Amino acid sequence: FQVAKNSRRPFVVAAAGRTVTALGTAFDVRIDRGELKVVLVEGKVRVEGAKPPAAATAPAPQRPKTAQTMTTDMSAGSQLVTRDDTEWRLTLTDTQRETSWLKGQLVFDSAPLSEVVEEMNRYSPRKITIADPALAQRRVGGRFTPGDVHGFSMILQAANIATLREQPDGKIVIVAAR
Repeated sequence: FQVAKNSRRPFVVAAAGRTVTALGTAFDVRIDRGELKVVLVEGKVRVEGAKPPAAATAPAPQRPKTAQTMTTDMSAGSQLVTRDDTEWRLTLTDTQRETSWLKGQLVFDSAPLSEVVEEMNRYSPRKITIADPALAQRRVGGRFTPGDVHGFSMILQAANIATLREQPDGKIVIVAAR
């Protein structure tokens, strides 16, 4: 999102039980497999979400019924990742890499092959699967075109990283490491 400054009308994104509030900023919000990721490219945002209830020590009728809120302010170049509000990880990130999809590229630097395949599959109706679990953990890097699963699979084969098998339904199966 790229947001124009207007203090009277804050821009709010609600995602996975949290809110991201921005004024005059550019940021990315993504949910994958229940994990929320917010990447702040420029400006500042505030992320809020309900705290999970603490472990019960008092009988149920005596427990407070008010929800607490977790809040963090982010600055440009940071990334927040959280699965279920129990742990918020705020780290520095490479915003150009994280938003490379906006420029028609997916950029990876020593990422597990399973992660790269998952991201390539996100942009294509034709899917790749990995039959060799050991190969799924192999680290790879490069710049790839979103959705070009055929080109990506040919790179794996040409670089002697994997052997491929195409199924009649068009699915590409990575069957073995070379």
